[in-house]
Amino acid sequence: MSSRLNVDRALLWQLAGLGVLAFFFRLVPVLLSGGMQGLVDYDDGVYMATSLALVRDRIVYRDFFVIHPPGMFILLTPFAALSWFVSDATAWATARGGMMVLGGLNTVLVGLVAFKVGGRKAAFAAAGLYAVWTTAARVERSTWLVAPQNTYLLLSLLALAPTFPGPSSIPVTWRRAAVVGILLGLCGATQIWGIVPAAVVGAWLLLRTFRQPGGWIRPVVAYSLAGLATIVVIFLPFYVIAGEQMLRLVIFDQIGRSVKGVGITVRLLRMEGMPGALIRFGLGFVSIPIYLATMAAVLYTAWRRPAIRLFVALFAAQSLFLLTTPTFYSHYAGWIAPVASLSIGMAAATAIDWLARWPRRATLLRAAYGLGLAGFLTATLVPRLVGFSFASKHFDPGPVEAAVADARCPTADNPSLLILTGTLRRILDNGCPLLVSPTGVSYDTDRSLRGKDRIRLKMPEYQAAMQAYYGHADAIMFVRDPAARGLNEQTLAIIRAHLPVEIERGTVQILLPSPPP
Repeated sequence: MSSRLNVDRALLWQLAGLGVLAFFFRLVPVLLSGGMQGLVDYDDGVYMATSLALVRDRIVYRDFFVIHPPGMFILLTPFAALSWFVSDATAWATARGGMMVLGGLNTVLVGLVAFKVGGRKAAFAAAGLYAVWTTAARVERSTWLVAPQNTYLLLSLLALAPTFPGPSSIPVTWRRAAVVGILLGLCGATQIWGIVPAAVVGAWLLLRTFRQPGGWIRPVVAYSLAGLATIVVIFLPFYVIAGEQMLRLVIFDQIGRSVKGVGITVRLLRMEGMPGALIRFGLGFVSIPIYLATMAAVLYTAWRRPAIRLFVALFAAQSLFLLTTPTFYSHYAGWIAPVASLSIGMAAATAIDWLARWPRRATLLRAAYGLGLAGFLTATLVPRLVGFSFASKHFDPGPVEAAVADARCPTADNPSLLILTGTLRRILDNGCPLLVSPTGVSYDTDRSLRGKDRIRLKMPEYQAAMQAYYGHADAIMFVRDPAARGLNEQTLAIIRAHLPVEIERGTVQILLPSPPP
């Protein structure tokens, strides 16, 4: 393997060791908090619950609502299939472990790509950053959409690395371009944002091949057709079953989403992996000069080193997209981690080389970079120390499970509860209505509303859908913040009239029917 990659065996073993460490950097914070079967987020439960439903013959887009492409659900299917032999919670814990393994693999891939362009120093600078950076580690410890996309993108960059400008550069063949198209097609089949790196790489391919022997037409066409074919192959079975509803949910509803009130400084803090506590101390503004200085450094390095221009173009495009997209959640920041690590690692390695004539300055830069990595490692391993939330929140399913034991069709406002309490399997086995993402329904309702009127509390169609869904359940588990659920007083009154008994088990509010007389 090392000979095929033109990497010496020692470096390959060293990067593999760093990848193992990266795996543990993702695992340890989870084990030290709520564990592999704890509550992490809402979205990660949506994706796993969808795959668990798929292996029990519920067809996403036709039988229940999800606004994401099917790529992630297919990828998680082998883990979901484990639920035929173990509990849903155990299957999910295994899937989370699989994402952590991807984090280790991605660390190795970052090192290999950087080595192909900048040598050993660049490999360790880039891979070291990716291994410890909170921005990357956070999204690779549960079943979010980001980790596999990072793998696909890094594999495509590794395939293109021999063609980057330089003395040993080779032409881009149509076969190589097709492989890259397939990999980036997988990104698009996982999240429609995949169109951003696909467009940047497509533009780079056109510029790179415009004057090469044989011309640009065959590689660019092969890249485009391979990417489109990959998406068609993955989408087509679901489209045949669900019809146009699938395209409405995956494309138009996704584009129409919006989350208000997430400012530039907050987005930059999440992208940079800086503690959100800075905002409480009135220091959130520091994220802006940090971003501008970093971007200036990598752009200057790209001007001097043409081989890294694709990394930097991807970094600039993806970060600008995250800064301007209407929808932003903190885990989205991990999407830029591969190209950011490559760009920053290459800039740091290049600066150290430029300072070689001044050994003391070069040593100071190495020390500063090392201290930065140590700081990120501390934030990753002990997130509460710097104001980040727990990697996982402890959840004891026993009392909740016992409270809804008599319910035939229970439901919850968070799919993680359904998985961890085993009630998802009951819903599926009993043929009950299923919404793995109840609040996500709001993206498919009330299309005539705009601006401030398009909030869940003011959306009559969404409220009607929630009244129908929760109103037909014989037990409800609420764990999310009431503001996140978006249920107005009328909807809550209808639910409570149907399920008037309220009990609490830990942080879970449970609504049950009146006991029989």
